[in-house]
Amino acid sequence: MFEIVSPTILFGFSVMWLAAAMTPGANVAFTVSISSRYGFRAGIACAAGFVTGILVYSIIVAFGLTFISQWLGQFLAIVRWVGVTYLIWLACKIWNSPGARIATHNIYRPEFWRILAQAALISLTNPKAMISVAIVVPQAIDVTRPPLPQLIVMGLFASLMSLLAHSIYTTIGTALGRAVPSEKAGIWINRLIAAILIFGAVGLSLATLPQNL
Repeated sequence: MFEIVSPTILFGFSVMWLAAAMTPGANVAFTVSISSRYGFRAGIACAAGFVTGILVYSIIVAFGLTFISQWLGQFLAIVRWVGVTYLIWLACKIWNSPGARIATHNIYRPEFWRILAQAALISLTNPKAMISVAIVVPQAIDVTRPPLPQLIVMGLFASLMSLLAHSIYTTIGTALGRAVPSEKAGIWINRLIAAILIFGAVGLSLATLPQNL
């Protein structure tokens, strides 16, 4: 692998991506919400869903960047409003959910694949994810080496760093769900998470997106 990507570049890229993935936002809020209400396994499903989104965008960037650059502006505009709508709907759902501690011990637990699909949808409808992959990853490419293998390796490491970040937040969310003293306190935590999602939706709606890459 080190014959494909310089260890120094790979380490620096991984640290940078991990720091970005750890930054609180809509993805983090969703992971904490799900893991606090349904436990660690559900939080890992969130992480897997977000990684799925990154892998999809990495493949697009690695194999089709030249093609999609011609219609990227229109695509991102549509995707952005799908993401805004979904985040608002999700925020309303979480706002009206029972307290975290009560839900953590609820018999009803969404299926692993259902949560994964929800997280993947959030990731894939957030143009910032694609912009990050399409802009940040190519900047770490060594022009003296073949670009395609480097893009693939960078995409894999970006996915691993995102998985690590959301696993950390899953642990935090699971502990939070167990520590909430009452259903009322859990309800307020849900409303805080819902507010973060609404904030993320507003930020996404106001973001300026590039017409091409």
